[in-house]
Parts: sequence; structure tokens; C-alpha cells
Amino acid sequence: MTQRSGLSGDAAGRAVWALAYAHPVLRPVFDEHLADNVPDPGQPDSELRALLGPGLASVDPWLNELQG
Repeated sequence: MTQRSGLSGDAAGRAVWALAYAHPVLRPVFDEHLADNVPDPGQPDSELRALLGPGLASVDPWLNELQG
């Protein structure tokens, strides 16, 4: 028998992301994962890369390649 948290799937997902994003050890892992999942330049939706904030842009492999 499993115990339910009382949170819907969406609310539970947001809670996990909020906790992980705020945790100083987990935040860089999530930042890198998010940046890696933005479509590559030239691909559909790649314009999302321009919306990355400074934290995500600092770990984005494409932006760092262009700047480095």
C-alpha cells in the first residue's frame, strides 16, 4: 500500500523543482540539465536560448562556446 502526499502530480512536480532549485548543491545540476535541454541553434524553439537568465546562460554549452 502506498501513501499519497495529497499533492496533485503537477503540484508535487513544482514542489520538487522548487526544493531542488533552491538547494545549493542541486541547483547547478538542474541549471545544467535545463540549459542542455534548450534546442540547439537553428532548431525549432532555439530562440528560447535568448531568454536564459545569467545563471542558466553561464552553463549553456552553446553560449559559452560562442563567447569562449
